Amino acid sequence: MSLNRSRTTARFVAALLLAVVSFSPRPVTASAHRTRMDTILYGVSYYHEYMPYERLDKDVELMKAAGLNVVRMGESSWGLWEPREGHFEFAWMDRIVDRMHRAGIKVVMGTPTYSVPAWLYRKHPEILVTRLGGARASYGMRQNMDITHPAYLFYAERVIRRILDHYKNHPAVIGWQVDNETTSYGTAGPNVQAGFADHLKKKFGTVEELNRAWGLNYWGQRLGGWDELPPRDGILNPGWKLEWERYQHRLATDFLAWQARIVGEYKRPDQFVTHNFVGGVRTDVDQFDIAQSLDLVGTNPYHPWDVGPDAVDGQAWSLSGDLTRSLL
Repeated sequence: MSLNRSRTTARFVAALLLAVVSFSPRPVTASAHRTRMDTILYGVSYYHEYMPYERLDKDVELMKAAGLNVVRMGESSWGLWEPREGHFEFAWMDRIVDRMHRAGIKVVMGTPTYSVPAWLYRKHPEILVTRLGGARASYGMRQNMDITHPAYLFYAERVIRRILDHYKNHPAVIGWQVDNETTSYGTAGPNVQAGFADHLKKKFGTVEELNRAWGLNYWGQRLGGWDELPPRDGILNPGWKLEWERYQHRLATDFLAWQARIVGEYKRPDQFVTHNFVGGVRTDVDQFDIAQSLDLVGTNPYHPWDVGPDAVDGQAWSLSGDLTRSLL
C-alpha cells in the first residue's frame, strides 16, 4: 500500500483520537468553557483540492455511508488561500464547507502555516531554516521554515486572520487546528542564535554563573563576557546542548501559543482550538507545555502499511492515545 494511503489511514485514526480527547472531564486553560461534543466525532482529513478530477459529491456520499461526521481541512493549502501576495481566495473552500454542512458533517479548519507558498519563498528565501552547521533548507518540502523569522510571522499572521474572519461564523466549523505536527525544525540561524543568547542572559544572569553551571573551565572554554558567547553549532558541552534543546522546545511552544491567541480573538465560544502532534512520546517538543494553549489535543499515530501489516505496533498506538488524553 502506498505511503499516501498509509498517512490517510493514520489521520483517520487521529480524528477519532481527537474526539476521545474532547471528553476529558478536566477544565482547560485555553478558554473558560469546557469543550463538549453531542456525539463521538469520527472522520478524516479531507483534501478535495488534491483531487485530479471533480468528486466532491461522491466523496461526501462515501463519508455518509461510512458513518463519518467530521473532516479536517485547509492546513496544507496556503498557496490556494493566498495564490498571490495579498490576494485571498475562499470560493474554492466555501463550496466544500457548504457541502459538508448540507450533509451534516462538521469541519475542523486548519491554519495553513506549515507549508509556505512559492511566491513567499521567492520574495523571502531567507525564511527557510538554517540548521546547526549552516545547512540550509531548500524549497519543496513542508515544515522547512524558520518559525521565528519576522517576515514569515508577518505573512503567517495575515493569512490566519483572513481565514478566521471568513469562517468564524460558519455553522459547520466547530474548531480550529493551529499549524500541524509543529516543532522548531532545528532552526539555528543568526536570529535564533541571538535569541538563545538573550535566553541565557535572562536565565543565568551573569556569565560567571553560566561558567559555573556548565563547567566551562573544562577544555578552557570559560567565557569572560557575554560578547564571547560562540554559536551553538559545534558545542559538545552537555549543559549547553541541553539548554539549547530546551530553547528549541520553547520556540515551538511559543509559536503555537501565538497562533492560539490569534484564533482566540475570532472564534466563537462553542469552537475549540487544537493541534495535532506526530504520534508517540516526542523529544523534539514539550507536548505538555504546548497543550496549555489548547482546548483539545490530537495526535497522528501513523500506520506503517507500507512495510506490511506485521509491523503494526498496537502498544505504540495505545501509548500515543493515552499520552494525548493525559495532556489536558
